[in-house]
Amino acid sequence: MVEINKVSVVTIVEKGVRFYITALKSFIYQSYQNTEWIIIDNTGYGLLEQRLEKYTSKHKKICVISNKISLPKPLVLKQACDLSQGDYIAFLNPADYWVKDKISRQVAVMMRYKAPLCHTSYAFA
Repeated sequence: MVEINKVSVVTIVEKGVRFYITALKSFIYQSYQNTEWIIIDNTGYGLLEQRLEKYTSKHKKICVISNKISLPKPLVLKQACDLSQGDYIAFLNPADYWVKDKISRQVAVMMRYKAPLCHTSYAFA
């Protein structure tokens, strides 16, 4: 049996928690299954954990971390990387929407070319 690399998807929410539903749908509908999603609420208010409770109870791959105080960008990025358990880390911004096979395609390219780092582009819809 071929081992499938785990992908840790990280979302850092700093302002305006209204966009997270777009990112949520992007994660839930991914065709690649060996994933975890770490959402860090870096607003200092802790509202996101409560708002996502119905999703986190249903999808065990989603973990919400609420920072009591807002951390500087370098520290919250380090926090995200430290919490990640995957072979790869993908950053999903709260307002982004990924196509269904985005992670599958990206992992395939990285494995094919033995790439330690990969960046994808975007288009406005």
